[in-house]
Amino acid sequence: MLLNRFGDYDVIVVEATVAGVTAAIRLANEGKRVALVTTGTSPLTEFTSCLGAVLSCAETEALPAELAGCFRADERTMYGLRAGFPQARVAEAAEDALLDAGVALFYDACPGGVIVASESSGSDSSVTGVAFGGKFGVAVATAKAVIDCTPGALVARAAGGLGKNRSTGTIEQTSIFLHTETDHISPEWLDIDDSVRMRFSGHLVEVRIADAGEANAIPPADDDSLISARRHRAIREMLIRLSSDWATHHPGIRFTIRRIADELLFVGTTFVSCTSEAGVYLLSVAGDPRDDAGSYLDDRTRYIADVPTVVARVLDAIGHSYESHTHGTAAPLTIRTAHRTINSAEPNGGPTGSIAPVHLGLSDAAHDDPRCDQVEAEFAALPVIREADVLVCGLGTSGAEAARSAAEHGLAPVCFEKRADVGGVNTVGGVPAYWYGRRTPFFKRWYRALKERMRALNIPTALALYEAARACGAEINIKTPVCGVEIAGERVVGVVCIGDDGFCLARGAAVIDSSSDGDIAAWAGARYTYGAERDEITFWCSFGQFIHGKYEASRQYQSVVDQRSIHDTARGAIAGRRMNGVYGRGEFIQDYLVSRESRHITGGTVVTYHDVMAGRVFPDTVLRCKSNVDIKGMAASRAVMCGYVEESFLRNFVMSIPYSALTPVTLANVLVVGKAYSITHDGFAMARMQPDLIQLGTVAGIAIAVARHTRADSLHRVNVEQLQARLFDEGLLLPGDLPAGPDDERIPPETEEALIDLVDRAVACPPEPDEWARLFMAGERAVGRLRSARQDVEWLRPTTAQLLCALGDRSESEVLLREVDSLIEDGLPSVAGRRRHEMPDHGWAPRPVNLLCALAECGELRLVPRLERIADLLELDRTVSDHRFNYVHVFAYVGERLACADIIPVIRRVAGNPAIRNSRIPRGADARLTKDYIGERYAYLELCLARSLARCGDPDGYRTVIDYTEEVRLYLARSARAELCDLAGVDYGFDRSGWCDWLETAAAAGLAPKPYTTRHA
Repeated sequence: MLLNRFGDYDVIVVEATVAGVTAAIRLANEGKRVALVTTGTSPLTEFTSCLGAVLSCAETEALPAELAGCFRADERTMYGLRAGFPQARVAEAAEDALLDAGVALFYDACPGGVIVASESSGSDSSVTGVAFGGKFGVAVATAKAVIDCTPGALVARAAGGLGKNRSTGTIEQTSIFLHTETDHISPEWLDIDDSVRMRFSGHLVEVRIADAGEANAIPPADDDSLISARRHRAIREMLIRLSSDWATHHPGIRFTIRRIADELLFVGTTFVSCTSEAGVYLLSVAGDPRDDAGSYLDDRTRYIADVPTVVARVLDAIGHSYESHTHGTAAPLTIRTAHRTINSAEPNGGPTGSIAPVHLGLSDAAHDDPRCDQVEAEFAALPVIREADVLVCGLGTSGAEAARSAAEHGLAPVCFEKRADVGGVNTVGGVPAYWYGRRTPFFKRWYRALKERMRALNIPTALALYEAARACGAEINIKTPVCGVEIAGERVVGVVCIGDDGFCLARGAAVIDSSSDGDIAAWAGARYTYGAERDEITFWCSFGQFIHGKYEASRQYQSVVDQRSIHDTARGAIAGRRMNGVYGRGEFIQDYLVSRESRHITGGTVVTYHDVMAGRVFPDTVLRCKSNVDIKGMAASRAVMCGYVEESFLRNFVMSIPYSALTPVTLANVLVVGKAYSITHDGFAMARMQPDLIQLGTVAGIAIAVARHTRADSLHRVNVEQLQARLFDEGLLLPGDLPAGPDDERIPPETEEALIDLVDRAVACPPEPDEWARLFMAGERAVGRLRSARQDVEWLRPTTAQLLCALGDRSESEVLLREVDSLIEDGLPSVAGRRRHEMPDHGWAPRPVNLLCALAECGELRLVPRLERIADLLELDRTVSDHRFNYVHVFAYVGERLACADIIPVIRRVAGNPAIRNSRIPRGADARLTKDYIGERYAYLELCLARSLARCGDPDGYRTVIDYTEEVRLYLARSARAELCDLAGVDYGFDRSGWCDWLETAAAAGLAPKPYTTRHA
């Protein structure tokens, strides 16, 4: 199988611990090509993995010169501790040191095994790289040497390292940090019982657990590859017991948990020994043979002292090594994990009873990254660690409830979550309020039960969600990322995840894809759209931070990240760390790098913006949602661009999600929930509120239960009427939520009588959103009726004219042209109402922009002089992105639809403005440059104007689009490449020279105009 390789280096350092960061910098300073790959999203993981850490002054004083600037001498200390130091700044300073040294950084990538030469090639079995898993699937990096800083020595064990008992035989301790509401401060340990003790530093509490057979003991090691997941479960259950009894036993100390640290610091009874011949060098507590290794929990800088020795050994080894056979050749590779006892099911063997050929899906076939190449690799073995009736992949907003719902309805779900907490946006993401959404009787009961559980047990939302699912019988595996699938025909029969010993396989009869991004479906080959249908711009991502005392994250609405790419994920984290959020810069790390939108997996029904605004009900409706119009970024639909968008931020609409929007067309046993179900970009802006996506998880659990009860052989063939009956019983659906017949005003006007009635109302007074939305649904059928009806109500001709033009009819374009002239006579009007963020925002635009878009839809060439007037009035300021963004974008929108030579001069004039020209940042540039999110908007405008010129047949437009195939921000490069493919009918990928050669030939023959004719809904 082909896997993406994201780099070839001299040295790979796995995990960004203090020692790992130090080693990476020193090796880079020696001129070596170094990659630092870490599971989290921040360097110095021992210090930055939880919300507010405590360091001893001795620890910070022990930092090497490379990291000395991360901590300031004037920061607050007490009792010899640096309490609540600004983690965000420390992480940024460490990241600066790494980038300045030339280290390649990669985040959100979990190691799953090592790469060795294929045994059939006759080469030795020394390690030649590492395989990682994440949102990108499975990807590899090759290198001459690997430094393993993982807490469990996974890489070293996969390379053949052996576990040995420490001579003391008594060390087995866990340290975990809790972010709490307490203000108690004490440097002394408080003994809770024989195995648990705590110390307090204001809002931060450290819990130390002795794991040797006491009441709160962690389950002993066995052959299960999910021991750490079991450890996480046991710790959470211990914390729930501790917290619920706290007031009784410790009335003098207020203690309420808010968050649990993302990482555990753990010292076990064994250490790992690995020979240097394997090419792996240990630099963590897991490789420490000393009897006092447990002191690492009190001195997390301990292994800095080992860095010089490890660096010297690495330099000596790679200085005398020959080029690896993986470098520049197609030699086959083998991925080895650390599994010793294997349930011998080869990955191509398939589950029992499987008929179709079985294969693995370890990447998104619809996505390619210009900074990756591909290598041939196979797993030595892929052990099966679970067999279940349903697998739940992701325990965020929808997934946590899907797990509880499935278990409550008689299933035994096995669930996987890559983070340390469940709940997603509300818990890890720092959006603690359930904003909008439809409060059904079910949701009111659910929310009341959640709050009662939180009060009764004195626990936060994340632990309450966890306990609710666990109490129903769901198996929850935290810190266990899913990174691939096993496919048999049109069924996903298993998922590839990463446990303690690396890559492994869990099999299930059905799969709930609650990964938030449709990862499971995409890896299995399901079709999808990504972001806006016009290009790959999505709603803005967020990598906000936390401010002390505030449990809502300082979220960001500024940039786009493509987490299908390990490179762009790293770039997005590096840039996001340097951006302000809505509450400014915070002290504490926000671990949650997330895009508000990504894939929309194509289902049996694609819900559109028109459906949403009309409140459409479908025959297979399974959920009704409620929200405001909340387009966090660029809109895409024809209706919004032509001005059909609600201007009141607080007005709510009710819309439906049909069952067929959850079922990927090409997959028989997968349901997609969360934000990746089948809906268009603008439609998704509303049907995505947390209460609604929670209830969507409930629906998925019930649907799987109904399928099992009725023995449906495919989730496409579930008896929807039975499912809906269950949903009515649960209070998820209410009377009136299903279509009431052909006269129902929440469905498209299918009969002539319904259309006549709709048009008559639309021309009698300005149409309501549901009315114009249904007219857009009717399309050409509505045009003829509107033409005749417009004569009856003369005073509403501008309203009717706008509808006709937007629907492609030019008969009333003169009315709009006169209105545009009037609006721009004395200047350029701004956006009506108060914008909330930098433009583009919520689909809002000045009225002249909306009218010009409508005129472009009907092909009105007389708007060119109006564009020239706007160009005369337009004064751009590159430091802001306000209503002028929309005025620039309208040149692109009009030009690509008219696609004529007459419009080229005025578009060139705008595109040549210094604020827009040369906004591109080339691939390979310092990722920190992309923190300029206003500059990113101007880069997007430059690309839009260039593709508009290209569609008009202008060679200079093509040249700029070609230049953008080398842009570092991946969505811009991919959008440029897709545009060129559509225009040229060939694909040269991201090869600029190939595109330039094509353009030279095509320009010599003559570049014909090619208008953009797709109308998005």
